[in-house]
Amino acid sequence: MQPWCGPLALGIVLSLLQVCLLATLGPAFHGSELPYQILAVALLLGHSLAYRWAGQGAWLWLLVPTTLSAGILCTLRVVSPGWSVIAAATLWAVLSSASLAQLSIVWWRRHADVPNWLPRLYSLEMAGATLGLLIAFLTGPEPVLRWFGVAVAVAAGLNGLRLPGLVCLLLGLGQAQWLDTQRNWSNRRFYGRGLVEVTRVTPYQTLEFVRLDGKPYLYLDGLCHYDPAAMHLFNWYLAYLPAQLLTPEARKTSGALVFGTGSFVALKEVLQAGLPATAVELDGVVAEQGFAYFQELHGLNRADPRLRVVVDDARHFLHTTEKRYSLIVLNVPSPFSLKIASLFSREFMRDIRSHLHPEGVVSVFLGSPVRQERLGFLSGPLARAVRSEFPYALLVSSKEADNSFLYASASPLPLAQLRSQLRAQGRDGDQLFLGHELDRMVAPFAPVTLYDFSVSAELARRKWLW
Repeated sequence: MQPWCGPLALGIVLSLLQVCLLATLGPAFHGSELPYQILAVALLLGHSLAYRWAGQGAWLWLLVPTTLSAGILCTLRVVSPGWSVIAAATLWAVLSSASLAQLSIVWWRRHADVPNWLPRLYSLEMAGATLGLLIAFLTGPEPVLRWFGVAVAVAAGLNGLRLPGLVCLLLGLGQAQWLDTQRNWSNRRFYGRGLVEVTRVTPYQTLEFVRLDGKPYLYLDGLCHYDPAAMHLFNWYLAYLPAQLLTPEARKTSGALVFGTGSFVALKEVLQAGLPATAVELDGVVAEQGFAYFQELHGLNRADPRLRVVVDDARHFLHTTEKRYSLIVLNVPSPFSLKIASLFSREFMRDIRSHLHPEGVVSVFLGSPVRQERLGFLSGPLARAVRSEFPYALLVSSKEADNSFLYASASPLPLAQLRSQLRAQGRDGDQLFLGHELDRMVAPFAPVTLYDFSVSAELARRKWLW
């Protein structure tokens, strides 16, 4: 066996370990970058510990549980929410990284007489890591999770560890066979009575379509993006109500642009309001699976000429079109991650304004209802970003929808028409804020910008730290 095979295989496995962490812990971490940064440091710490206590037999035998990483990581989501999930994942990253780093030490002791062994070892590991990422890119995360244990066994064998390699091979083959059973157990514990009917891991997120009490739910990275008991009203406020604020001129000039498809119910509301709709969805799997899974709720037809679905990044879409829209709806998850937070930024609102009809309306949800005439840590910065770019805005706070919605425009908005629509639906108890009162509410907050994503940091802090 060529001496370069061992470090190359080790590099591949280290990359695949990171893919396992990303693919399995997305639902526990909600796609937020903070936990993954902690895990990246944990992987480096594991390497440091391995070299500090080089040659300890216990470290080598940690390869055995490392072989089962995919199954063990799948079960971490049932740990109580909060910092304990990060703590458990961090400990696992340290131990598994330390056990794999021992393979480098074994290789070094067998090839210490090789000239320039350290640069060669490092270069081969880096080449293997690059190859591992290429493998993950070509195969997708599912095969990586299923066969990760076998990859560990191969790396152990190529580095001269025959007995541990054989044990890892048997365990890896067993995990490949039983991984679905482990995931089903984890899902049952996490969702209780819910049945996970469809799971997809994409380059952007983990999608889970869950049937609970006979009703369909959509979870994106562990966050409920569509709950039929609450989201029908949410989508009415987000998409249908702002369409009623449009002038006849804006209505006949152009249609609606909806960022994010999800359950397609927001698009149904737009079409029912009489506007043709273009939906822009970053993740094509969300668009495909969401349309099929929630057909019973939206009842749309893909052949409908009024409906157009584009798979593209929202920023790229706006930068490559000159079309203006009468209504633009932001139907995306809460900004746990920086990529989502950028869609709530002042800069993105500026892009939206440049593609909005002069009498058009942009609709944004703020995350929580107004309490005691004050905005919260999330709703404040989001509202300030919108208000910074639009001279006219109306905020509707609904206790029933458990959310607030901000409608903004370059032209005055018809308050009387809004009140009439709410009264017709029996929702005239909603709170309305505009003008100087709205400015007073957003004044204490800095807007979300591409240089200030503190809103995501605050969400992460409240979720995982204290």
